[in-house]
Amino acid sequence: MAHCSGPLLTATRGVFGVAQPSGITLGWDAVTNAPIAGYRLYWGIAPHTYTQVVQAGPSPSATVSGLSNGVMYYFAVTAYNTNGVESGFSSEISITSGGTNLPVITLTSPTNNSVFTEPADISLAANVSSNAHVIDKVQFYLGTTLLGQRTAPPYTLTWSNVVAGNYNILAQATYDGSKTVDSGTASFIVASLRPGGGAVLQLRMTTDGRAQISGTGQAAASYEVLASDDLRTWIVLGSATADGGGHFSFTDSTATSFSRRSYRARETAR
Repeated sequence: MAHCSGPLLTATRGVFGVAQPSGITLGWDAVTNAPIAGYRLYWGIAPHTYTQVVQAGPSPSATVSGLSNGVMYYFAVTAYNTNGVESGFSSEISITSGGTNLPVITLTSPTNNSVFTEPADISLAANVSSNAHVIDKVQFYLGTTLLGQRTAPPYTLTWSNVVAGNYNILAQATYDGSKTVDSGTASFIVASLRPGGGAVLQLRMTTDGRAQISGTGQAAASYEVLASDDLRTWIVLGSATADGGGHFSFTDSTATSFSRRSYRARETAR
């Protein structure tokens, strides 16, 4: 079918939809500037890539059923006249089937429990399913501190020169003027590289005879803590993982059984 270049369909923001357990019902602004024979509703699972079409007839609404629950779908509408000439696509909307009909925002970068090395450049990214709402902006937060925002997709930015530490990031979408919805939180570590890679230990004896070993080494690295009574034979007491600043600790509750004891740590994984 031929497509015309004229504005048969006047629906820049006119397409709307409601997610229901049985499918998604969509409606749009009726064309009033030209006579039409009907509408076609196009949809797919990727932006601007439509693999399915519903013949809606002259009514400015249609229901799409048989969708997979929890999947984001993308919709656009065209109008056509009695000569078979079809308009261009309307603006596109995205809706998650079987959802609450509220926008859904997902933080896609950084991933949870990821590890970077300082000074780190962290890529922040989020996907938003508008569910027929108007998305005004997406903001990225470190706790309550705003790192930056985007007012149009792609919702991405780079947080540069991040120093060593443990961090929690979330994304927030503002929609329909003032309403907001948050993504889940991603926790990650920026590691500090210490010269030489060795761990420095400090020892403190508690009043009840336990030995508390504090270590500073490579951030996010795993260490085995070893003990010896004669500096010749060493046994592994256990393991500890350093935090984002390279710090770890271990307690030897059996220290009171020995007249003297020495400790060391060795890195096992990073």
